[in-house]
Amino acid sequence: MLPIHRAVLLLGLALAARLDAQTPISDNSFLLEEAYNQEARVVQHVATVMGDDGIVELGFTQEWPLFSQRHQISYTLPLLRLHDETRWGDVEVQYRYQLLSGRVAVAPSVTAILPTGHDAFGAGNAGMALGLPVSLALSPAFAAHTNAGVTLLPNIGDVEGSTESEVEISLGQSVVWLAHPRLNLLVEALWSRTEAGDVVAESLLVSPGVRAAFNLGSTQIVPGLAVPIGVGASSRERYAFLYLSVEHPF
Repeated sequence: MLPIHRAVLLLGLALAARLDAQTPISDNSFLLEEAYNQEARVVQHVATVMGDDGIVELGFTQEWPLFSQRHQISYTLPLLRLHDETRWGDVEVQYRYQLLSGRVAVAPSVTAILPTGHDAFGAGNAGMALGLPVSLALSPAFAAHTNAGVTLLPNIGDVEGSTESEVEISLGQSVVWLAHPRLNLLVEALWSRTEAGDVVAESLLVSPGVRAAFNLGSTQIVPGLAVPIGVGASSRERYAFLYLSVEHPF
């Protein structure tokens, strides 16, 4: 059987032969965020699927500019399938400010986490998250994206009825190779540490992926594929990740 990382590479090379040099890909990371807000009067719709044998998470996100590229509002609707049960998770609403743009881009964000999930599908209480994505154009062919974030979920309940506050710290780094203006190969790494009372859990995922862009007039469609793999204490984690973005003026 063909190893999955080779399959991703071969898919990218096959797509390269079918692409021309129209509008390049710029804001289509998978596990991380790139620090580029939506342009004025341009909206982006993103659908994602990430899963293993027993858990599948589907997400739908819309990103809207607020009057200009300086301000952006977005929301994410998660649909979770745990074994044989499917329910909505906690909805997230995010505001992001374009602090810097250009070769170095910075766009800090604040996210409200709404307790719309049911039982094991949500936290049970509202929470918030702060994020800091930084993007750097290393050269015409390479870009790097760094993420730092903290999430606070107060009063998380357990099966015995007690409550604890949950704090998650995350750091992420990616490198993107613009093999073609509309074909990119990327590697993302995402580390997180979660503390809830006396319970501490850490996770490290390394995710190779490929994304391509197809322009239909003023609409850009970007499908993508990645394979997040656990490292160290997370070595048993193996996922498949599918991505689809549609971006167009309004």
